[in-house]
Amino acid sequence: MNLIHGGRRLMAVGVLSLAALAFVGSAAAASPAVAGQAPATGPAKFTVDTAPLVLSHDGTHYTGDLRVTVRNVGGEASENTMMELGLPAGLRFNSSDGVCTFGEARVYCAMFGGIEPGARKTYTLSFGSWAAPSARARITSVADLTVTPDGEGATGAASDTYAGILKSTTGSIRHPRPYAPSTVARTQLTAGPAAIRELPGTAGTREFEVRIPVTVRAGNDIPNDFGVVRIAKPEGTSLPHTEPSAVCTLDCEVPGDWMAAGETRTFDIVFTYNPATLPVDEKVTLEGVMNHGGLIQPEATPARNTATVPLTIAA
Repeated sequence: MNLIHGGRRLMAVGVLSLAALAFVGSAAAASPAVAGQAPATGPAKFTVDTAPLVLSHDGTHYTGDLRVTVRNVGGEASENTMMELGLPAGLRFNSSDGVCTFGEARVYCAMFGGIEPGARKTYTLSFGSWAAPSARARITSVADLTVTPDGEGATGAASDTYAGILKSTTGSIRHPRPYAPSTVARTQLTAGPAAIRELPGTAGTREFEVRIPVTVRAGNDIPNDFGVVRIAKPEGTSLPHTEPSAVCTLDCEVPGDWMAAGETRTFDIVFTYNPATLPVDEKVTLEGVMNHGGLIQPEATPARNTATVPLTIAA
């Protein structure tokens, strides 16, 4: 068996060597023609090559960079480079060298600054993943990437494909298994007790500040842009805010950005309360959900993403 394997290895090496020699020979034979070839003419025309996208876990998130090398093989300089790419399931787009707009499935970037004929530029696109660490390396599905000189509709575009490789807990990327994120969220929320203090009143009114500590945990790798806490509270309360600060209307975003599997955030929801009468024996209901692409992700059943906090004030 060892001899067979060894023979196959030697045969493979021999084939590679012959292929390499053939390539060198053909390149050498072609080099005089290349040297004497007339310069390229016509509008800007691109070729594109993507380096492997490898994502490492920093203790909270998987993140990594995709390097895209674009070469202008046309006869004129490009004014800009426009880039359009799909997003493999399980990856989120974070940033790039240019100005980008993006949604759930596709990203559009303007990479300002032209490329001269014969020159090349390498652009960096940063990605993240909601995945939790794993003992085995994983690989996402494949997505497309297209670069175009100057703008939509221009000729000279070139395309390539890419996928994300998530390192294992040991840092390995060997023999990756297919990876896809969860399709149902398992958000976990705990809250309370409420801290209530009376504020200085005017004209005989009584006003109270209500502060509720909240903890939200992303229970799995559901794709999300941010967490949201939905709030149901009694009449006579103000619009809430959070500490640390996040966007609030009737509901509040979880402070911070996207949440990876296992990530936990703790913060306070604060509002004022002018009860019509005292004593008060009410409640505040809180529900944690995940928002992705402007839509709320479905939650698993049974859910662990709700909490009820008593709101009690003596006369």
